[in-house]
Amino acid sequence: LCRSLGELKALRIWIDESGLAHRQSWFCNKVVFKDLQTGKIYEFVVNNWFGMQNGDGQVNFLSNCLEYYLQIYMFAAD
Repeated sequence: LCRSLGELKALRIWIDESGLAHRQSWFCNKVVFKDLQTGKIYEFVVNNWFGMQNGDGQVNFLSNCLEYYLQIYMFAAD
């Protein structure tokens, strides 16, 4: 990309359960985005199972940009 992603405000993850039976459910610990233009790293803590076979059966997850869920790190250029 030629420009910044901008401030990330929310993260939505979903699955369609179209995989093989043993691959329909999966665990997501966290999702990390790095804006290559600004060097900012956004870390969304998910810590959740997705799918009908494991956890609470969720297939959809939404995390709003709250301080608890979002940590922003700045790294100096090399």
